[in-house]
Amino acid sequence: MKLTRRSRTEHGLAMTLGTVLLLVLLAAGALYLLGLPGDIAAKALPPAMTATSYRPLTVETERALGAIVQARRALHGDLTAAEVDLERAATALRRLRDFYLPLMDARDHAYGSHLVQLRGNPRRAARELGTVEEILLATSARDEQVARSLRLPLSTLIQARSEVASGAPAAAERIEQLGREINLLILKGDLALAGSHLEPR
Repeated sequence: MKLTRRSRTEHGLAMTLGTVLLLVLLAAGALYLLGLPGDIAAKALPPAMTATSYRPLTVETERALGAIVQARRALHGDLTAAEVDLERAATALRRLRDFYLPLMDARDHAYGSHLVQLRGNPRRAARELGTVEEILLATSARDEQVARSLRLPLSTLIQARSEVASGAPAAAERIEQLGREINLLILKGDLALAGSHLEPR
């Protein structure tokens, strides 16, 4: 039986919905994995360093799921509306992939660097900071507005690496400042992304 143009469009949207649902499940899995203890136990961190939140992952997942639900309803009506809702869902998932997940990874490495610096292991602290730098530079390269939002933590990172290398007494404090700045960007993600191609709509 030959499919009409509308039937083909509905079939295509249904396949897209399945793909988006799979991505949401993968994002939820990432949320779970990020919450697991890593190489450096969170319980060993100072209280101020554990005041973090993974709520942005929940918010973006809810946005994606909400848009998917609306798109499913629109499949039986306005296909243009369904396409708009699916794009909203895809943008929410891109925010997870291109902003929140990388910054959460960078934050964890910054906190790990802080801990090993306190324990008197500047070489490992420097390696952790190198990983933070790689993540922040890769993230900033994706969008000019995101790059502007990352200027402050990148500046702090440069200072932290210099102080670790020179054995400055304030090195651990500078690394802690870096972690706090990255964490604030995560918590204020909607503001940091305003004006970017990832801006929530």
